[in-house]
Amino acid sequence: MATIEQAIQYLRQCKEEKAAKEAAHKEAVAPLNAKIEKLESAILNKMQLDGVQSYKTSAGTAFKSSRVVISCPDKSAFMDFVKETGMFELLEVRPLKSAVEEYKTGRDALPPGIDYSEEVRLNFRKA
Repeated sequence: MATIEQAIQYLRQCKEEKAAKEAAHKEAVAPLNAKIEKLESAILNKMQLDGVQSYKTSAGTAFKSSRVVISCPDKSAFMDFVKETGMFELLEVRPLKSAVEEYKTGRDALPPGIDYSEEVRLNFRKA
């Protein structure tokens, strides 16, 4: 059986090998990703020109879909708006992990309606 030092050394080597392979893979597929992006853009432009939502061909079907992405670069302005208008339905309610942990530590209890679990993981850092 290997010693703990040997096991940790081998774990570190495996993680470094994985990281190197992931980086090499990312670099290897970068030209393909660029080609794909260029082709998708060209097909979307053609769809726009033709006024269609899809192209059905023997090679496959290309179709448009939309996805909404919402971000909040000015949280203060947004929260002021919510408070002023009372439109709290614009907010998502979820517990803040750090605040729940602090609450639990100070009281040895959880707020009502909260489930709490911890998992133990093995971590290491390079020497």
